[in-house]
Amino acid sequence: MGRPIAWSQPRTLFSFLSAVSLLVLFGCGVNLGPEQQAPETQLYTLEYPAPEPTRSPSNRHVLRIETVEAIPFYRTQQIVYKEDPFRRETYRYHKWQASPGEMVTYLLLRDFRATEMFKAVLSPNSLLAPSHSLEGEIEDFSKKIRIGSGLPY
Repeated sequence: MGRPIAWSQPRTLFSFLSAVSLLVLFGCGVNLGPEQQAPETQLYTLEYPAPEPTRSPSNRHVLRIETVEAIPFYRTQQIVYKEDPFRRETYRYHKWQASPGEMVTYLLLRDFRATEMFKAVLSPNSLLAPSHSLEGEIEDFSKKIRIGSGLPY
């Protein structure tokens, strides 16, 4: 057997601890500089002014806005883009604040209520009985990019 390590020697202990510290720092992937840090995630939403009230002569109807469903590609908060017809990608650091279906459902509720065309506009989970209901599905909610068009993404 070899000679035992003399841990009581300050130089040996310092060298060992320094080596372990360096291995831990670099082995764990610590970012030591601002150029190595991931960009901050940006959140986006659909936003536009609500319509003006347009009272109808007979606003005795009750409308329920059903949850707007999206096809599977768009049931996410990821912002989807496509460069080719059969390929979809998502931005890593750009996301919707809510899924497209949730945003569209909320905006329809807000807009139909603002028009005052109905006696009441109900949300999807309301227990009241409506006289009419509105359903919808999102089939496309993506950004189309032309290669070589000079667009930023």
